[in-house]
Amino acid sequence: MRKFVLSNIFIFIFIFGACNCGSSQKNTVMDDTYDFSTNIIHHNMQYDTNDVKVDEEDKRIIEKALCRIEIVLFYKSLKFKDKTLLMGIEGSGFFPFETEDKLFFLTAGHITVGLSEIPKVILAPTKDDPKETIYILDKLEYRIWNTHNEKDVVTFSSKEVKVVAEEFFNGIDFGILSFEKRDGLNLRATPVRWGTTKNLESGDMLYLFAEPSYMGKFLTKGYVINPGSLNSDVASKFSIKPENIFYMSNDLTHGSSGGPVFAIGKEDGKLYLIGIAVMYNIHPGMVFKIATKIDHVIEALQKYE
Repeated sequence: MRKFVLSNIFIFIFIFGACNCGSSQKNTVMDDTYDFSTNIIHHNMQYDTNDVKVDEEDKRIIEKALCRIEIVLFYKSLKFKDKTLLMGIEGSGFFPFETEDKLFFLTAGHITVGLSEIPKVILAPTKDDPKETIYILDKLEYRIWNTHNEKDVVTFSSKEVKVVAEEFFNGIDFGILSFEKRDGLNLRATPVRWGTTKNLESGDMLYLFAEPSYMGKFLTKGYVINPGSLNSDVASKFSIKPENIFYMSNDLTHGSSGGPVFAIGKEDGKLYLIGIAVMYNIHPGMVFKIATKIDHVIEALQKYE
């Protein structure tokens, strides 16, 4: 297990993949000018129920492009000057777009929305003082893992990263972060084929690409269980519109949220991006494994031009 050796206090809280959305609503207007809609070619096709003809080169390229994002928060103790409390937000995603000076990271919206809800002051006990002591937010940084080698992690300061698109309501759960390019940066965008869920049917085969915490790159095969049906009580609790999501049988775990979900083109065996993975913990032992339909992501991106 990787450890953040910054002090003798270590706390890392996995916020995501266990999200209680409630009735939260969040939109963030884009700061940078980038015409997402003209850089997306929307393919309309039927999907396959098995991977006999899947394009293995497609799988290799997408798996290589997959990243894990860690947003690390550093809190300083007011009482113990040498104490640092560490908290973190993590998820999966990849860079589908880039410009001359920026890279754009696509992930789940409940990851990016957490940034606007970060507490500036927290109370927590320490081993030196079992009573609660005050910690104040000192800084935050973004870490991108493109391999499982700690030497390859790329760290960005908060000044180098912006939330440029964000949706977190009605089952449209995605976010886009922009990262400033710099000399020697070994990260590149990986264009993908943007599919549609209009032709998605129960039984269609799915590939989920994710990188859960400390597990390395994680590819699971599964199937569409139901392209748009949800218990009314659950839909109300999480403010989800059934038509905006689909169920899948793929394994998800903490850190899988934000991972891209692909279906297999029946005609060409190519992989088509059709969803963004999201995991909701209803209560212990009951998890909903769903994905935001990519059609709604593309539609929402039209206003971020």
